This record gives sequence, C-alpha cells and structure tokens, in this order.
Amino acid sequence: MELLLNFVYTVASVLYTALFVNGS
Repeated sequence: MELLLNFVYTVASVLYTALFVNGS
C-alpha cells in the first residue's frame, strides 16, 4: 500500500511538472 501511494505520488508529480513546463 505504501509503495503504491509513493508510486502514485511520483507519477502525479511528474505529470504536474510536465504540465507546468508546457504551460510556460
């Protein structure tokens, strides 16, 4: 469960960063 949450958090962080870079 902890690994799953960590994985989801990592993916969300990468996607958010990609959107932020594309937005700028």
